[in-house]
Amino acid sequence: MFWSANYVGMRELNFLLKEENVTLTQILEADDILQECKADNKALIQFLTRSEILAELITLITEEPPKDVELTSQYRHSNIACEVLTSQLSTLSHRLCMDPVQMNRLCDFVNREPPLNPLLASYFSRTVETLLKKSPKQDCYLHHIVCLRALDFFKARRDFLPNLLRHISTSAIADTFKYFIGLSDPFDKIIMEANEVDRVHSESVVSVDEAREVELAITPHLPLLHQTLLRELPAGGDARGAGGAGAPGGAPGGAGAPGGAVGAARVHVAALIARLMYSHEEDVHNAILCLGTVGVLLDMFFAHAHNNFLHAQVCELLHNIRLNEHFAPRYFRQILDEYDLPTRLMDVFEANEDKKVRPRAALMGHVVALCHSLQAGGVCAGLPIPYI
Repeated sequence: MFWSANYVGMRELNFLLKEENVTLTQILEADDILQECKADNKALIQFLTRSEILAELITLITEEPPKDVELTSQYRHSNIACEVLTSQLSTLSHRLCMDPVQMNRLCDFVNREPPLNPLLASYFSRTVETLLKKSPKQDCYLHHIVCLRALDFFKARRDFLPNLLRHISTSAIADTFKYFIGLSDPFDKIIMEANEVDRVHSESVVSVDEAREVELAITPHLPLLHQTLLRELPAGGDARGAGGAGAPGGAPGGAGAPGGAVGAARVHVAALIARLMYSHEEDVHNAILCLGTVGVLLDMFFAHAHNNFLHAQVCELLHNIRLNEHFAPRYFRQILDEYDLPTRLMDVFEANEDKKVRPRAALMGHVVALCHSLQAGGVCAGLPIPYI
């Protein structure tokens, strides 16, 4: 029964593709379009890679749907268009990255004033990441063609990186930004695979450290990110996402919680700074050290005692500092001499042990994690680890 229904669906899609005036809407309404994408249906691929169809797909994932459409159906075609663009069709990805008009339209999505539509932002982010990821159907050489072409285009758009930073409070955009920074890891893996497969050509394979270029491009914008961390949300302000989801009655993480609201933007900036601790670029670390960004994050850690999203990023920050052997001594010197972190951690623990203080602070688990990081870094070997 299943096979018969599947065959009928495939046959209907093929009949549609043979029609002279078939539209993208009709194709997106076909039940088995995604299965046929994964099956590399040649007729479907030829249809999707036509210039006007590709333009319609980009429109669907970047433009708001008409308001007169029923709410339950507004994003139906946008969602299917995103699934098609991210279905690991290497021919479609190649066609998109080679089309400057559509790539410009894709990049123009982040030119808008914040906040972005979070659903459309997720479609945008998934499409961008698909251009950079290696699909199982691609060999390393084809992946390099698509990925490097896309990266060259993003670098040529001088406004692309600043616009991503402007929308860092949108979760999908923040994830894409962190993906750009981590690009060197998949590239190194591809190089190793290529060398194992064909040692004869190993000398001709060149490692491209795109993450380094992204890190250097971020450096001029670090003061702006620092100012974002210093910007407290007003009482009752927009604290959506990342531990700020408006909790009624001053619940943990809301505007009425101790330390006020953190907000999604500051949590995403904290995650970005934590990721930059892996960097080997001296300019990046000089800027962070001069600005005192680590100190601001530690102050936020203690001020927002109920925001575990923020606490997790600060713990990740210290963990990543410890793993960066070249710059760790400078950071730990600042953390000990200027911020006196061990004493502050012990003060929090002692205050928490006071039987009159109830309930216990939500950050105690992360206090222990920070103590472990300091011990593992070899800077506070005698630091007692509190137990909770």
